Amino acid sequence: QLSTYQTMRTQVRGIIESTQAEKNSLDEMIQKGQAVLNENGFTDRASVDAYLNSCEDQYDKYMEAEQKYAKKSRIVFSTLALVLAAAGAGISAFLGITFANRFLPVCVALAGLAVVLIICGLIGFSRERHWKQVSDELRKGLSERLGKHLGDSTVSYEAMEVFRSRMAEFTRLCDMVSQSEATVKQFMEDINSLQEKQNSCSEMIEQQQRYQWELEKKLERLNVCRTKARELKRVLAENDRIREEIDAIDLAQETMTGLSASIRNSFGLYLNKEASRLVEGITGGIYDSMSIDENLNVFLNTKTKLVPLDQVSSGTMDQVYLALRLAAARLLQGEKESFPLIFDDSFAQYDDERLQSALNWLAKAYGGQIIIFTCHRREVNLLRAGGIDFQEIRM
Repeated sequence: QLSTYQTMRTQVRGIIESTQAEKNSLDEMIQKGQAVLNENGFTDRASVDAYLNSCEDQYDKYMEAEQKYAKKSRIVFSTLALVLAAAGAGISAFLGITFANRFLPVCVALAGLAVVLIICGLIGFSRERHWKQVSDELRKGLSERLGKHLGDSTVSYEAMEVFRSRMAEFTRLCDMVSQSEATVKQFMEDINSLQEKQNSCSEMIEQQQRYQWELEKKLERLNVCRTKARELKRVLAENDRIREEIDAIDLAQETMTGLSASIRNSFGLYLNKEASRLVEGITGGIYDSMSIDENLNVFLNTKTKLVPLDQVSSGTMDQVYLALRLAAARLLQGEKESFPLIFDDSFAQYDDERLQSALNWLAKAYGGQIIIFTCHRREVNLLRAGGIDFQEIRM
């Protein structure tokens, strides 16, 4: 759905851009057309039609005035009337002067007729001058209009035909501007509709992206839960393994406890007896016996009391531990076998007297092989001084 809405929004954006480009082109055409109309004093088709009708009416009036001005009969009549008036006035004056009052009525009649003829002639010339003035004014107005739009101020039928063609062009230009404005208006409506559709697509995309984000978060939580589940499975498996080990350890501890009690009961007395015999020989008779309780606490026996091992010197403590190890070794290996005894700087705490006594006792009491690792020359010197057979290996 997100991909579909994104594709739809891209298509709508492309349509908006193409429609906007067409609208911009029409806007440019409208601006140019309106500039031409404004330059010629027009705003719309009605103004062009009104201007053309005004010019047509002015031309018709001009032609009418030209026709009336161009009538020769009126000029002839006016001229004849003035001539006859002059003749009548002359005859009347002649008769009056020549015959005195004899032709007075005739003179009066001729004078009145002359006056009437003069008035008629003057009226005729006045009408002629009026139509001439009207024609000139109309021709001047038409000349200005024709000169403005045609570049030629000559008033003629041909010029009016060209003028009508020119006005027809302005009319078509107004129609084009009006049609373009209507198209632009439709484009604006289409663009607004497309923008609404684009906004709707953007809202849907945003909503789908929010859904996608929520789904990704859920997937992340699921992955975390899956990881935790695997870890818990490992923990549970490890717990099972540890539980099995604990059970095994508990069983081993019970077994060891039972064996320890059995061993303690079986050879504890022997270990005490053998260790006491050995400690008497190692210490040169200073301590003739020792005892080990069930908690492995060691005590040395004197004639007056039991001495805990932690109250004796470190040299004596090392002698006691040596006696214990030898007693345990004899217990483990039995009477028939003699395992090698290995000492690795085991006599570091011994003084020379104790060391000499221990070496002499070991050489006499133990029949098996004895290996002594040491970084000192003291053991070699004491073995030689005691006449004990040995082999020295330097490393």
